[in-house]
Amino acid sequence: MAKITFEDRARLFDPLDRDQGLEERQLRIIRGARLQGLRFKRRNSRQIKNLHPKLKKAIVRQNRAAIARQRSIIQEGRRRALGPGMGSIQHESVDTQLMLSTYQRSILLDGLVQGRDQVWKSFSKRLRTRKSQHIEIENFSFVDAPRRTMEALSQIAHAESECLRVTMDFKEERCLDVGPWLLLAIMRKDMAPVIDGAFMHESLSKVISELKLDRSIGIMLTKTWPTPTPDVWGFPVEERRASGSTEDLTPHLRPQTIEKVGTNMVRAINHWLKQCVQDQSLTIHGQKLILKIVGETLDNAERHSRPDLGAAPDGEWMVSGFMARRESTDGIQYLRCHLAFLSVGISIADSIRNCPDKIAEKMAEYVSSHKAHFGHMKHAEAHLRTVYALQDGVTRDERAFSEERSGSGFGSILAFFKDLAGGDGGNLDATLSIVSGNTCLRIPYEIAPEFLGLDGETRNIWLNDANDGTLPPDHKTVVELERRLNGTLITMAFNMDADYLKRTVDAPY
Repeated sequence: MAKITFEDRARLFDPLDRDQGLEERQLRIIRGARLQGLRFKRRNSRQIKNLHPKLKKAIVRQNRAAIARQRSIIQEGRRRALGPGMGSIQHESVDTQLMLSTYQRSILLDGLVQGRDQVWKSFSKRLRTRKSQHIEIENFSFVDAPRRTMEALSQIAHAESECLRVTMDFKEERCLDVGPWLLLAIMRKDMAPVIDGAFMHESLSKVISELKLDRSIGIMLTKTWPTPTPDVWGFPVEERRASGSTEDLTPHLRPQTIEKVGTNMVRAINHWLKQCVQDQSLTIHGQKLILKIVGETLDNAERHSRPDLGAAPDGEWMVSGFMARRESTDGIQYLRCHLAFLSVGISIADSIRNCPDKIAEKMAEYVSSHKAHFGHMKHAEAHLRTVYALQDGVTRDERAFSEERSGSGFGSILAFFKDLAGGDGGNLDATLSIVSGNTCLRIPYEIAPEFLGLDGETRNIWLNDANDGTLPPDHKTVVELERRLNGTLITMAFNMDADYLKRTVDAPY
């Protein structure tokens, strides 16, 4: 076994940034775990130089397993050291639940793990292999890093299908995007209870607590901050029960919660505005716009996301958001807002296939004109169908199309985003992302079209500087995802500009 060098010991005993401020007793436990992990890796690893290729593959697998176990040892030490507080998460025992767990069909999980029904392992098989996995998650944001975020969710889904125990480490100090957390919350409903531990910083824990997401994702937070928090203002999760779970034969006649969600969102955004500018609030037009956004978005989720369940509206959705006080590297404070809408089921590109003939013809022309521009992408046609589906007047509802009352919901969302995310300075840090199927459309503030104008005016969103449908979308706005989201997520992040909000208080929106 190779010796543990002086440099090794210095690295083991030097606290990481996230360990700054811990008690000496806690640091001793963490250092001991690091040393134990390093010794295990050194004992169970071998050099692969000058080995036969067949033997080399076996040694590589052995070395990877040693590294995985090293990480697990260190994580166990961190949990022992941190205990309650310091943003750590304590979990209830899930052994009995896991023993009784069986494969649960899940729209989201089955999309992230190909052939999940075949690879999902029973508890008895997991007990024999005792496979565990530690997942480190960084840049958990569809606004900033859609591919990396989808891959992290896929890792969690794969681990759920085969591991006895999974631990996670969320590396960011702050919540970068609400969207992935909504996905994780719905995934968690159908997962076997294998998540046995996680670490997150206190700032991130505050947000998860304010959004009431801790129980949804199967964790318990040990709160070390005052309630209500002075620097986080949440719009807690609002959701509709899982698709297909209603026993009501006439769900469309029941009192719906959509109107309540819209009212709650208006109340939350008014509260956010008042934190930024005293006595500022949404205008009547602004309130109507938000009610329209919530109404159309969630109604579409219920009516169109699950065509496999028949004609009755039965889709599942989830909505949440928050505003937090942040501080830049130069010490300047600002307010950062996040909002996300999630619909589970069919993707936009697949849903719009079943549309009136006139729309289908024009969409086919659009796809044909620009497909070569994205020739290197495997799902180019789906990406272009998704873009086309965002335009005003485009709908899969034959009756709505014939009555000319269709397809304006996304234009309303962009109008809302464009107004609240606006500012008087340049380089606005504001982006809206749409994730659906294997497509992610990233719409920065600068490329989002202006939507002020007469009611009923057609609004187009072609995702290029000229906002011209004869030109292809900008390459930077279209991201192809290797993993598939069975559903649609609309998520946005932007800063509040107090001077801009004061100046535009009487704007139409």
